[in-house]
Amino acid sequence: MKARIIFTVASGLALAVVTYIEWKQGISPHEGYGSGRLLAFGFVLLPAAVLIGFIVDRWWVVLALSGSLLVLVCLNAAGDFARGDDGITPTSPPAIAGELWLAMFLLIGVGLRRAWAAFRSRSHALGKAEAVDKRRPDV
Repeated sequence: MKARIIFTVASGLALAVVTYIEWKQGISPHEGYGSGRLLAFGFVLLPAAVLIGFIVDRWWVVLALSGSLLVLVCLNAAGDFARGDDGITPTSPPAIAGELWLAMFLLIGVGLRRAWAAFRSRSHALGKAEAVDKRRPDV
């Protein structure tokens, strides 16, 4: 249990750092959906979110997002962020939707872990039943 809490806190700190760096650097007007940042987000951050949810295996893994949400609120309050051409601020609906999207991937990881545990317990129970059947002679 202690390791799950530590892993959630460490994930929250890592997400806060990534969020801070992303909003401080800003987005170039030439970067679009084919940009390297979007590819890094899709191929690194989202699978990492699923893996974090899989490892922690508790619904409260979404509390890891509190670090990035706190960074978004602080940057917006200070007005200290790079604004792209689209005018999105850290607390605008698209930014919050991105956080909810990440929360969904964290919970997908939790769901996959629960499905894996159910599969393992069922196959283990089936294995025990087969072992009992082999020891009992047919009547």
